[in-house]
Amino acid sequence: MTYKTGAWGIQAQLRSTRRRKYFRDRRRNLVKGKESLGFVGEMETAKLLGEDKLPNKSGSDFEYIGKSIDVKTALPTKNGKNFRWRFLLYTQKGKVDFFLIICKDINKKTKYMFLIPDNDIKVNNLSISEKSVNKYIKYLWKVR
Repeated sequence: MTYKTGAWGIQAQLRSTRRRKYFRDRRRNLVKGKESLGFVGEMETAKLLGEDKLPNKSGSDFEYIGKSIDVKTALPTKNGKNFRWRFLLYTQKGKVDFFLIICKDINKKTKYMFLIPDNDIKVNNLSISEKSVNKYIKYLWKVR
């Protein structure tokens, strides 16, 4: 893409360069293999379950005591004044026995862990806010 000459053209070019760098770095931090949020959540779960091996690559993330477990990890997003965590479950819904939902704080430390049976989740997109944590308190597995 060519830019106009003059002050506006140079500013637009610099802004475009900054935006490309920002989104490239952001994508690398979110998607990179061993540093991705999902991978971190799966390794944390493996450590808690006493597993030495990496999670399964077919279907569910873990097989534990004959039950299949899919691990979902999320960072909070700001929803007005409150924070919430969103989890997309539709790809594994009905295929696993349990969902292990890991809610991280802004510093990527585990805040809540919920072990929810697949049958108890009626939606494909699970959203948990600070106010709605009480609805899932019976599934609470670990709190920091």
